[in-house]
Amino acid sequence: TENLKVHENRRQLFSSTASKESTNPFVRQRPLAAKSAAGGSPAPPPWANAASSSSSLFPKKQADGESQPLLQQQSQQQQLVPQQDTYMQSRAEALQNVESTIHELSNIFTQLATMVSQQGEIAIRIDENMDETLANVEGAQSQLVRYLNSISSNRWLMIKIFFVLIVFLMFFLFFVA
Repeated sequence: TENLKVHENRRQLFSSTASKESTNPFVRQRPLAAKSAAGGSPAPPPWANAASSSSSLFPKKQADGESQPLLQQQSQQQQLVPQQDTYMQSRAEALQNVESTIHELSNIFTQLATMVSQQGEIAIRIDENMDETLANVEGAQSQLVRYLNSISSNRWLMIKIFFVLIVFLMFFLFFVA
C-alpha cells in the first residue's frame, strides 16, 4: 500500500495539469506577449478577418481612436526578451541538472553492477573452497582410519609377542631350571 501511495504521489508530481503548468519549469509556457491583457482570450490568428483583428505591422485602433506607435510595441517586445531569456536559461539549467543527475545515477548503477559481479565471483570461490575442504576432510578421515587399523594390528602383534615371551619364560623356568 505504501508503494501505491508513493506511485500516486509521483504521478501527481509529474502529470501535467492546468494548475501545475505555472509551477513546473519543464512545461512550456506561452510568452508574455502572447497572453492577452484584455479578458484573457487568445489572440486571433494573423489570417483572420482584418476588421476583427490587426497584425503586428498595422496596429489596431483603440477605443479612443489612437493607435499604439510601432516603436512602443517594439520596446514592449524588447522588454519581454530578457524575461524569455531568463526563462530559457532556467530551462537550460534544469536540463543540465537532469543530465548531471542521470550521469550520477549511471555511475551508481555501474558501481552496483561491479559490486554484484564481484559478489558473484566471491560466492563461486566460497563454493569451490567448500568442495575442496570437503575433499580434504574425507581424505583425512580415510588416513585416520588407516592409522587406527595399523595401530590396532600393532597392538595385537605386541600382545602376541608378549604372550610368546611369557610362554618361553615359563617353559624355561619349569623345565630348564
